[in-house]
Amino acid sequence: MTTTQPRTTDRLFEEATKSFEHWELLRELIDESIDLALNYRQSGHPGGSRSKVHMFLALLLSGAMRWDLKRPWRPFMDRLVFSAGHTVPLVYASLAVLNEVLRARHERDAREEFA
Repeated sequence: MTTTQPRTTDRLFEEATKSFEHWELLRELIDESIDLALNYRQSGHPGGSRSKVHMFLALLLSGAMRWDLKRPWRPFMDRLVFSAGHTVPLVYASLAVLNEVLRARHERDAREEFA
């Protein structure tokens, strides 16, 4: 008797559901950062960025994309390209929020892998 492996997407979804609560908090922080940045500049349109926050976080954090923060030069890493300039606030806000998460985690754990 043979058993079938669950499809990769099903497995990724099942693993990701454990983190949805944390992703929602990240989404809120990124949305707020986008709003703060655009309000400070009194320029820009948040729609293009805010509509893509869920997709961006899901791609980055679900394991669907292959990437290595400490070794981005490794072969066969996936690349994500946003061709619309309206998504620049999303990229900057995400970098700011995720950098703060890594900084706080490094301070808390003080492990070399978070340096």
